[in-house]
Parts: sequence; structure tokens; C-alpha cells
Amino acid sequence: MNDPRKTKIRLLQDLRRRIRQVDTGRAIVTLSVFLGLLFWVIDAAVDSLLFYDKSMLDSLIFDLDLFEVYFRLIILGLFLTFGIVTSRIFTGRKNAEEALEESERRYRELVEDASDVVYTTDLKGYFTYVNPPGKELTGYSKDELIGMLFTELISPDWRDRTQSFYLRQRDDLIRDTSMEFPIITRTGEKKWVEQKVTMLTNEGQVTGVQSIVRDITERKRAEEALQELATTDPLTALYNRRSFSESLAYEIDRTKRYKTDLSIIMFDIDNFKEINDTYGHKEGDNVLKTFGVKMKNITRESDIIARWGGEEFMILAVNTDLKYAQIVAEKIRADIESQQFVNAARITVSAGVTQFGDGDDATLLIDRVDKALYQAKDNGRNQVQIA
Repeated sequence: MNDPRKTKIRLLQDLRRRIRQVDTGRAIVTLSVFLGLLFWVIDAAVDSLLFYDKSMLDSLIFDLDLFEVYFRLIILGLFLTFGIVTSRIFTGRKNAEEALEESERRYRELVEDASDVVYTTDLKGYFTYVNPPGKELTGYSKDELIGMLFTELISPDWRDRTQSFYLRQRDDLIRDTSMEFPIITRTGEKKWVEQKVTMLTNEGQVTGVQSIVRDITERKRAEEALQELATTDPLTALYNRRSFSESLAYEIDRTKRYKTDLSIIMFDIDNFKEINDTYGHKEGDNVLKTFGVKMKNITRESDIIARWGGEEFMILAVNTDLKYAQIVAEKIRADIESQQFVNAARITVSAGVTQFGDGDDATLLIDRVDKALYQAKDNGRNQVQIA
């Protein structure tokens, strides 16, 4: 859908360009034509008079007097025509200029009263105009913003990609673009904005940039919340089963390509049903959350931890062989065994560990680690089994 404010901008630019180019040229052409015609008539009249000798002039006094009258009427008509045409040309120009001034006045009122931020910059990116909402968005006054480099407001982690985006727009002469990125306000607050940019041109040359900026922080927060709901377990704040499966598929592909190690660990809290039955679901939830925190504290930041379902948890250990994965699993098992929970006196966990091998896929890998886990449970629980 076309933005009416951008349409207004383009109309004003076109009107300015037409006023500069059209009327002056027409006035010069018209003046040249009429002056040329006038001199031609005068020259023709003089040649006609000289054609007659003196004796003929005496017999043609009446005709010459009549010719003089006609000649003067022609000259008068030419001057009147020239005056009318010239007057209309410059009156039209004046009317166009007045229309432009009125249109600009109305546009300024529209921009000043707009709820979105409207600003312009020169080719180097320095602010040349900012409307009042700019202060509300950035925390900087209009005087502070004028002369400031636009990129100073962009969040540092987005600065390079934002600059590259707009430099490409300028170099490729792309008239209109839109981009979302975060800015940092004067107070240090991070806000997300959506910016629509129009390149300002004059006779094909880019002279600056006009932008319309809208605060989309609330929308971004809502999107992030929805994303979090879709990817994380609401109780433990760990990844959910779906996210883990997507990460596993990605890491398997990377392992095949670069020939790196990949292992997974599967945990199950022993006798968890008894905890719920004895101490209640609230205490059971506390055990699940505490176990999630313990795993995060022991594993690396690059490892992916997920609640697989119920009291089962998964760890995706990237760049990790079976031996080291077994060490990590044992460390977590021992840490949980040594903990004193609020009501549940003693909690233990069982674990299965396996490493990705040639010919494996996600299904085979999960099936193998699941069998290792239940072997540990069948062997008496509170232990780690490898497969």
C-alpha cells in the first residue's frame, strides 16, 4: 500500500522541479519568436519603401500613408500579443510558486503534528530536520539531533548491517526501503523501530534521505514472548522438545560436514512419581526447576539443554566425544545426589550417553540413548550408562 506521506513528498519535489525547468524556457522562446517576427516586418517594410523611386512616391502618398497606418497597427498588435503572452507566463509562474508555498505550509503542519518521527539527513547521514516526536523517541531535543550522525543512535550490534543496507540503497538508487533495527536512547534504553526511507533526488542526483520512523518496541516484545513460548518449556525455561529436535538436526548436519564430535545425554529423575505423591506437585515442580538450573551450571554455554518431557531431560553436547560426555553426565548425577531439597530429602537421577556415529540419524541416536538410560534404571538407578 502506498504511504500518503511519501506520495506528498514526491509531488512536492516534482512541482519544484517543473517550476525551475519549464516557465523560464518558454518565456525565452516566446520572446525570441516575437522579436524575430518584429524585426522581419520592419525590414520588409523598409525594403518596400526603398523599392519605390521619388517620382513614384509622389503619386503614392495616399497609399504610403495607409501603409504607415497598417504598419503601426501591426507593430502595436505584436507588442500587445507579446505583453499578454509574457504576462500569462509569469503570472502562471507566480501562481505555481504560491501553490507550492501553500502546499509546503500544509505539509509542514502535517509533519509537525504526525505521531511518527519524520526526519531528513544529508548524504553523509547527518540530521538536517527532525519533527517533534523525535524527542519522545530518542530523548534528544531537536537542537541536539540536528547535526548528529544518524548511525550514533543505532544499537552497536546492529550498526554495521544497518549502514550496509542503506549504503546499498543509495548506490543502487533504490528509491524506497524499509528496515527494522534497535536504537539506543539518550537514557540508554533499547527501542526497536521500523524505518521507511525515501531517497531525495534532484535531476537524477541523490541529495539526501527522508525517513519515517515508528516505535515498534511493544510489538517486538510480543513477538519475542511468542517465540519464547514456542521454543521453551514454561516451567524450567529450558528448550522444549521441538526446539531440541531442530537443534539436533542442525548439529548432525554440521557434524557430517566438518567431521566433528557430537554426543547426547538423556536424564530421568528417579522415582519422580513418588515425589509428587508424597510431597505434592508443587514440590515436584521445584525439583524439576532445580535440576534444570544444576544442569545449566555444569554444562557449557554451547551445550543445548532441553526438557524432553515429564521428568526426562536432554543435553546436546556439541564438539564432544563419548568419554567427555560421560564425565559431564556423571558430574551432574553426583551433584544432584548431594543436594538437599526443601522437602524431598534425597533425589537421584539416571542417565544414558551416546555419541553420533557413521550411518546415524536423529532417530537412531535418540533411540540408542533412550535404551542406555533405561538400562541404567534397570540396573538400580542413580547411575550413568553409555551406548
